[in-house]
Amino acid sequence: MGARSRCKLCQRQIDRAGHQVRCECGWVMDERCDENHHSWCPKHGDDRWVGAVEL
Repeated sequence: MGARSRCKLCQRQIDRAGHQVRCECGWVMDERCDENHHSWCPKHGDDRWVGAVEL
């Protein structure tokens, strides 16, 4: 069984490593949340201050 983690955005439990995406900023997310993350990623998003607050 793969590692279990929770999506940083929706808090959904991710059971299989194949369904998680790790951004270069270190966040682990559900593959469906990855697209929503880009605009406020703490490393490269246009609204990165939001991501910095969430860390």
